[in-house]
Amino acid sequence: QGTRRLNRILQAMSQAARLEESLIDEPFERFDLAALAADYCATRRETCGGVRLECERPPRPVPVNGSPDLVAQLLDKLVDNALGFTPTGGGIDVRVEVDGTTARLEVENDGPRIDEAGAGELFDPMVSYRQSAGETPHLGLGLFIARLIAERHGGRMSARPTRRGSAFRFEMPCADD
Repeated sequence: QGTRRLNRILQAMSQAARLEESLIDEPFERFDLAALAADYCATRRETCGGVRLECERPPRPVPVNGSPDLVAQLLDKLVDNALGFTPTGGGIDVRVEVDGTTARLEVENDGPRIDEAGAGELFDPMVSYRQSAGETPHLGLGLFIARLIAERHGGRMSARPTRRGSAFRFEMPCADD
């Protein structure tokens, strides 16, 4: 069992390294972050089981330069993470906001509050506070991959406890007009 677990860990780390290399070659384009988030939530809603998934966005487009596919993957990692901690009957809110020249994409979920002191380390590889079931360890690569995608877009990731649970935020520059 230990050998199988170690093999899974090594495979996951290898996949993360390949992803990091592939990010460099991903072409960028101008797209609407708010529309991407709304479309993502509309298609993902059915797969959330007994958890509510909502999207709040500004009435106007939020233009950014980047890879829509990679940003959708980042959003998928954040929602998957939230689903792992949100109780049945709880909710996940995806919010898109603009603050000056910064676009923000935030995923907040009902559930346990993260420890503010250790929030930054959640984006490091192999960090997980999730309980693993059976022989399959949770490797803690999802938020690490989100951080890599954020950095490729000139952005950053952060996490904080909220009144109702936890929030994970991706910030990146808005596109120049």
